[in-house]
Amino acid sequence: MSSRPTPATSSLNLDRLPDVNAATIGILVSMGHFTNARKVDTDIVQTDGEKNLFSLRKRLIDCDELRAVNRVQDRILTFIYAVSVPSFLKPGIHLLPIGLVRESDSRLTEFRDQLASAVGDLVAVWPTRVEAMRSRLGDQFRIDDYPTVAELEAMFSVSWRYLNLGADDRLQTISPELFRQQAQEIADATQETAREIRSLLRTQALTLVSTLRDRLLATKAETGKPGRIHESTLENLRQFLSYEPHRNVTGDQTLSRLMAEIRTSLHGVDIEAVRDDQDFRTRLGEQMSQTVAALEAVVRPGERAIRIRGAA
Repeated sequence: MSSRPTPATSSLNLDRLPDVNAATIGILVSMGHFTNARKVDTDIVQTDGEKNLFSLRKRLIDCDELRAVNRVQDRILTFIYAVSVPSFLKPGIHLLPIGLVRESDSRLTEFRDQLASAVGDLVAVWPTRVEAMRSRLGDQFRIDDYPTVAELEAMFSVSWRYLNLGADDRLQTISPELFRQQAQEIADATQETAREIRSLLRTQALTLVSTLRDRLLATKAETGKPGRIHESTLENLRQFLSYEPHRNVTGDQTLSRLMAEIRTSLHGVDIEAVRDDQDFRTRLGEQMSQTVAALEAVVRPGERAIRIRGAA
């Protein structure tokens, strides 16, 4: 366990950024979903207000099997967000670092198998679970709201495909000038994408590091004792650190340097050590504060609300 966190550094230099398309490949992950809600007729609402201002929905199914399916789907999305960066071209298209393609394809295949198993469990009990909702929903139960077993099974597919986001080489044989124009437009758009990616990763790092800093230095108001640190707080940061060298496709040296310092500080540290060693906890919290300050200096205020998905 590291007993003395490394001091943080700070510097920022935004020049023309590397071509992120050269370091990544586009990936589009498609998943089907079951919409587990329907609108309810507002005639059942007793109010003297205008009913067109109200909205009421019913849950169609309440069962552990559907929740298990949804958990696998959440893990798939969480993994994609963890290993890739957004393309900022079209919702759903991500840029997957070349060095993570094999690992990602393997993990997605595993997730697909897990999803198929969970869906199989749901399909096996679907008629029983639907019938159970008849009494729970009362006069709001409508059998037509529910897909058949075959329809349900087809809803929960997951697939992915890899995309070339560069200029289409076939254009060159049609019109070299069109190809040149297209290539230049993509190069210009890629620079903007690179700036967005650099900003995104810095903001994600700031969110994760500041969350850990806050937990390390927090005290309970009523007792003055250190606040509780959840294992997920540490693990979410560790996951970011593990994939950062690949996801840092813009070659952000500031981010690389700061994250390397945190890796050194967290090497060999487990959650129990952080909870039990108050002196180390305080020193680690102070080092995180330095890193937070360095990141805050390079993150624009409007970018600090980016939501971070949890660990896969």
